[in-house]
Amino acid sequence: MSAYTSSIQIANLALGHLSVNSIESFTERSVEARAMKKWYDVCRREVLERLDWSFARKRVALSTHPEAAPDTQWLYRYRRPADCIEMRSLQSPFGVTAEPPPFAQEAASDGSLSIVTDLEQAIGVYTYDCQAVEAFTASFGIALSHCLAWRSGFELTKKRSLATDQGQIYASMFRCAAGQNANAATAPERVDAIVIRAR
Repeated sequence: MSAYTSSIQIANLALGHLSVNSIESFTERSVEARAMKKWYDVCRREVLERLDWSFARKRVALSTHPEAAPDTQWLYRYRRPADCIEMRSLQSPFGVTAEPPPFAQEAASDGSLSIVTDLEQAIGVYTYDCQAVEAFTASFGIALSHCLAWRSGFELTKKRSLATDQGQIYASMFRCAAGQNANAATAPERVDAIVIRAR
């Protein structure tokens, strides 16, 4: 069962951290609703960007970009997926224990962010713009609520020390959430690590 049912629930956790009024929707005519509407998606994307969350991970075959890769530097250029928050790695064709192929992210001439690499038919592993709160882990939601309280704290309370405290709590809660995320899976050993031990 999911820990959360709506973004309003997480917003109200943030407002509770600040000891201010709760809200029923982001469209209410209240300073609390305006602040949460302003900061919710910004903070959600910020927390998503910081870590390779298992619940927000996608593995997708990348589409070829019409613009050629930079001469003498990379062989292929791909489109960055539209829902990509942060590209984490490219999947190795030699399996999960092989070293991930190198890549870089850079702007194409049309201004769009692209992925350049020497890997043909690349598969990207990335954090996507997950908006479904039902997918959030409990610890991620708590970290997000404190991030929201930190970002909106001074605006809502005019107490800079309270906002600063929420920023420190957010940092601590983020570390807890990151630890929970790491415990959710066992990473396979890299081939090079196995070879080094065998020497």
